[in-house]
Amino acid sequence: GYTAEIFPTEVRATGMFSTDGLRHIGGAISPYVILPIAFSAGFLGLSGYVSSFVAMGISALIAGILVGVLGPRTLRRRLEEINPF
Repeated sequence: GYTAEIFPTEVRATGMFSTDGLRHIGGAISPYVILPIAFSAGFLGLSGYVSSFVAMGISALIAGILVGVLGPRTLRRRLEEINPF
């Protein structure tokens, strides 16, 4: 849905490939970030496992805010209006 709508038609496949590839890279790297948090003493005074879920939630919240603030509005708009190229 949203990711496909923000790329011009001519580069839509490349854009989707790139964003999907970055998502897979993030999924491959995340265990190396989250597991050390889970096995540590944690942060914010929370236990290790709870703090790892808090870290994932914070990163998802930041991503949602970035898309909401910086991303183009697509609700009830035609594709040509969103990206005229």
